[in-house]
Amino acid sequence: PNRGLAFDNKGDMFVSVPGASNNCEDKSDPSNPHPKGLNPCPELKTRAGIWRFDAMKPGQHFPVDGEQIATGVRDMQALSWSDYSNGLYAAQQGRNGAAHALNPAIPGTSGDNYIAEEMHRVDKGTDLGWPYTYYDLDQGKRVIAPEYGGDGKTAADSHYSNPVVAFPGHASPLDIAFRSEEHTSELQSHHD
Repeated sequence: PNRGLAFDNKGDMFVSVPGASNNCEDKSDPSNPHPKGLNPCPELKTRAGIWRFDAMKPGQHFPVDGEQIATGVRDMQALSWSDYSNGLYAAQQGRNGAAHALNPAIPGTSGDNYIAEEMHRVDKGTDLGWPYTYYDLDQGKRVIAPEYGGDGKTAADSHYSNPVVAFPGHASPLDIAFRSEEHTSELQSHHD
């Protein structure tokens, strides 16, 4: 029901669609204390990404009328176009429960504040890494998710995007706002 929306200065509308799950877990063996992730994750075909549509064209259908420009999105409402840098920025809410997946003796997600909420500049082809990876705030690097063989320390492949800003887990960014260059110049003149 919640979709992030942003409009650029060229007539495009960007729509984020979250993944349907926390970590694309294989549910075929619910008794397994170490869940495995589906690989490839089927949610990446029609979800868990950002699509670009023509903002002036009515009656479009998802996903066929859009172009997927980014993948690997877990959950995201925060999208914004920056005229100043001429780019799309997005902040995603990270996964829950990696500590429990690595060690089932850890109850709940209380120990997962190191799993960052991530803000990225999004260009065509950006892969934010979900569900295969997460950005570890304490280590300052993207690591492989436990459901995909990660041990909480092993760095992920470098083709995944790294955030321009990382926030503590459960911060839940819901919006991004940029001041226009004109407004920033007006403020600077006012303060001089």
